Amino acid sequence: MEVYFTAETYFGSKSKMHERNFSSLEEMNERIVKSWNSVVSKDDKIFHLGNFFWDPLTGDEIVSSLNGEIYLIPGAFDKSINDMNESSMITMIPSRVSEVDVDGNLIIISHYPLLDWTGKDEGILQFYGYGKTKSDPSEGRINVSADLWDYCPISFNTLYLTAKEFQK
Repeated sequence: MEVYFTAETYFGSKSKMHERNFSSLEEMNERIVKSWNSVVSKDDKIFHLGNFFWDPLTGDEIVSSLNGEIYLIPGAFDKSINDMNESSMITMIPSRVSEVDVDGNLIIISHYPLLDWTGKDEGILQFYGYGKTKSDPSEGRINVSADLWDYCPISFNTLYLTAKEFQK
């Protein structure tokens, strides 16, 4: 089992479709689903750090086609998750900032980037998923927004090695 991170998929958002230069919502949604499922298997865990989908109908349609056990820290546009029929397929993380243990490594996850977090000075990493703000791996902070990673979820191992390389 692998652990992956992503954010800001915005399934069903026409404004994101135009911003991303897709010709239709179907094209955008299909591309992101294909990218997701190309790396995430049914047995993997995936943490989505906000702005998953635009509306509950799209959410119901998309979530059942995605691989992995999905955990969500809600972003500003995830309010409609409560109106989904398939919301039971997503485990909600109620806190805006949470700690996750991945193979004995404590990670701080949130939708927004943090300037400071518990354990930062001890090398604990922070993964966030907000906009196109630049990651700062030398500070232990990495943006997992789908737009920055070719719409693919990123494995914990890749993110961990990226951050540790910059922290040397």
